Amino acid sequence: MREAVAVLALAALVSLLLSGSTQPQLQAEIERLKRLRAEERKGRTNAEQALRELRRQVAASEGPSLEDASQNKPAGLDWIRPLPLRPIGILQSCFSKRSGTPRQPLLVPSARAMLRLRSGLACLQPAWTVSTAFLTAG
Repeated sequence: MREAVAVLALAALVSLLLSGSTQPQLQAEIERLKRLRAEERKGRTNAEQALRELRRQVAASEGPSLEDASQNKPAGLDWIRPLPLRPIGILQSCFSKRSGTPRQPLLVPSARAMLRLRSGLACLQPAWTVSTAFLTAG
């Protein structure tokens, strides 16, 4: 969808340039295209949130939750518990917002990030970075 919007925007700008449009017309078209992109993104975000909520409701109505399962855990086995994690630093990347950040690193190999370790952890040479995702969007 984004590619289609970008292609349409480029086609509109090229047609305006070829038609001899003036600077104010081009600026107005750019602003219009920015508004369209923002509206499309907002609509997509709202649809994703609605789908996530619907999936949560369906999962809640279909079967037992983790709390129910923990009551019936098999004897002799340790039950799954969340990992006690503490942040070791801050990851800085070229992306200013969470939205639109690619989750597949092979698609954007030039997008690098830097992990700034908290004091006292810089001496760690081999380190595994484990990331977890939290649903923080509205």
